Amino acid sequence: MPAWASGDAQTSCGGCSASAKQGPPGPKGKQGKRGKRGPRGRQGPEGPEGPPGQDGLNGADGLDGADGPPGADGVSGRVVVTANSNLSTEGVRTVEVSCPAGTVPFGGGGRILPDDAEGVVLKNSYPGDGDDSWVVVAERTTSNAAWALRAYAICAATP
Repeated sequence: MPAWASGDAQTSCGGCSASAKQGPPGPKGKQGKRGKRGPRGRQGPEGPEGPPGQDGLNGADGLDGADGPPGADGVSGRVVVTANSNLSTEGVRTVEVSCPAGTVPFGGGGRILPDDAEGVVLKNSYPGDGDDSWVVVAERTTSNAAWALRAYAICAATP
């Protein structure tokens, strides 16, 4: 190795005095050859969760299912029947209306007669005890006018 390459100032200048100055740097040399690949680094930490992706396409329609079993027979022979009380000034009236043979009540109600009767109210409306009638109860609360009560039953045959 030449003396100037050793970095020893005394040797590089062959015994020069300590006051000698280093010259300016030389021109930049050519780039050297690529070095060997270094070892693989450690895996870094997991990154944040990304945004949700787009919805996928709808799938094809499935096959039709098998028919279900037949349902039970419904009601038939619907009929509305009525019964009226006598026209009087009584305070409380109860009217029961019976369904025709082979039918049962599915509902019912009542009506005060005449339509303009004042001071009379419907109190109750319910199925009768024998499962074949409807009962309606009304009461006069203030007036002494004559009034009547009409009971309705909506009847039908059951399967």
